[in-house]
Amino acid sequence: MKKKFIKNMYHKTHAQQSLWFIGSNYYLVSKIEYPSPSGFETMIFHADNRGNVQDWLELYCSREDETHKQSVDKFYKTQVQYES
Repeated sequence: MKKKFIKNMYHKTHAQQSLWFIGSNYYLVSKIEYPSPSGFETMIFHADNRGNVQDWLELYCSREDETHKQSVDKFYKTQVQYES
């Protein structure tokens, strides 16, 4: 399974967002400042090729200060294990 960064996305809520292609699907990664001990929340959602979220049920969630690539790498590992 391959993973590829597609583009950065911009959202009016100041969330940092990016679009990724993993396996045969598109995913939106969204990171916001959040009132938690770490101050951040990063989630990954199914998206279309334009970055529109297809389902708001998060597939990955982290409350650590990690980059989008770190989040995608962690999510990717769970997908590879699931397919094996």
